[in-house]
Amino acid sequence: MTIQQVTFCSSSLSDSQSVKLCSNNSDGIRCQLLTHPRRTSILQQLPLIPPHVQSTFGTSLRKYAAASQASALTSRLASCSSTSDLEALLSSHAAAVTPMDAPALLMCAVGLLQPPETSLYLPDSSVQLLNRVSELVAGTLPQLDTSAACTLLQALGTARHAPANGLLQLLLQKLTAAAGSGGLTAVAPELLAGALWGLARLEHYEEELVGQLVGALQSKVLALSPRGIGQLVFGLSQLRHYDAPLLQQLSSSLKELSQRGALGELTDRQLTDAALGFGALAWEDEALYQGLCKQLVGREVGQVGTQELCSMSLALALANVWSPELTAALVSELPKRMAGGSGGGQARPSLEQLRWVFRYLIQGELTGQMLESGDAAAYDTLRERAVHAWDMMLEGQESSLQKNVRKALRRVMGPETRMAGQQTTPDGLFLMDMAFIDAAGTRWALQVDGPANFVANDPRRQVGMALLRNRMLQVSGYRVAVVPAVGWPSGEAAQEEVLRELLSQQGVGLPPKGDDGSRI
Repeated sequence: MTIQQVTFCSSSLSDSQSVKLCSNNSDGIRCQLLTHPRRTSILQQLPLIPPHVQSTFGTSLRKYAAASQASALTSRLASCSSTSDLEALLSSHAAAVTPMDAPALLMCAVGLLQPPETSLYLPDSSVQLLNRVSELVAGTLPQLDTSAACTLLQALGTARHAPANGLLQLLLQKLTAAAGSGGLTAVAPELLAGALWGLARLEHYEEELVGQLVGALQSKVLALSPRGIGQLVFGLSQLRHYDAPLLQQLSSSLKELSQRGALGELTDRQLTDAALGFGALAWEDEALYQGLCKQLVGREVGQVGTQELCSMSLALALANVWSPELTAALVSELPKRMAGGSGGGQARPSLEQLRWVFRYLIQGELTGQMLESGDAAAYDTLRERAVHAWDMMLEGQESSLQKNVRKALRRVMGPETRMAGQQTTPDGLFLMDMAFIDAAGTRWALQVDGPANFVANDPRRQVGMALLRNRMLQVSGYRVAVVPAVGWPSGEAAQEEVLRELLSQQGVGLPPKGDDGSRI
């Protein structure tokens, strides 16, 4: 057993956390946690459990078996209640697996083998069994239709596992071929949304394929259930894929469902996932967020999980929305839970969850929002704990790229410019990559942003967390300039030219240059 140290850096104010992942690479067994280079999106910091899939696929299997004139194998799969049952069934029926059985077989395996909420990976024994099932499924793939391929992709996403036999790539090839021939138009919208969600869970982004799946969904949004809408929004945000027409349709549909009181079928987690998905993509629609928030806090708030209350606070912070109802719920519930006195047995908020609450409360305070009612002492207690949690992650280490950009900034702005490297704002609440005062006397925070701070299909559009950071720095008295890490050149002359152009576009007052290119 080998231990691999992987550092995840969020798109927030330079916070990072180290996570140790165990993997066993012997005998072709590998527990894969696929990640974007260098950074993960905000939703990847949330607990890694499927938000829209039951703990097992038992109900889905029974429906599948009833609707598909299932074989004896599929009918028996619907009654499997343990991995031992599944292994025994495979031993006696492995040679009899048909294309009709393949989706049910993988659904059953994933439903029985899902990792616990707190785990980032499947145990080795589960990986072995899932790989065995995947081998059987892969053998039927040429005969499977596109709808079955979407179901299989969602199942793999639920397990967050790409089997060693290359089943994921085979599924992607099949979907790509279907998209090229117009085959996606015949697939039910719930299955298309599930396929996108599966890709998001596997953190596998192919812009062309995702765009084709999105295109096939454009005319089918009205046929999506509230759960399907939430699943789709979550998938798009996890993939950082921004499509304004589709998001507009999804937002309008959810608002209409909310007005009709039709969101009751969504669990607390599904409500907050939908809100977080829109917020992560920086979608602006206050009525949407208020509707989702009121649906959550309108329930028995003592029974709403700590995870969901804190997640909704982050979603509203990302959207720059303030809710008196949510604020009152946070103030009334979280201090009790921090003290271990929750009557509903709800968990204490973690440090990361308190940081989400911090973003919400501080943004409200800095933009003039006040606690309209409730216990002021409880508010102060919550705020103190949230600030403490935030302070614990503010310390950062300047990267080599940040140092490189800072040196280029010094060359562009000149030796007389007041400038500092990584530091906090005067109130000590927010971390800046570097700060300087330009020729016009304006204070600037300059941020060096990696790919996770931008949507994947538009490198100029920032995600919700980056925009939230910008707003926090702005209300702290700084204008914000951004230098994308992607495309940063290596030579000093090229660096100065790129930086000068970027700063000029963003309104920084630059020193003049002489006709020969030298500074006057």
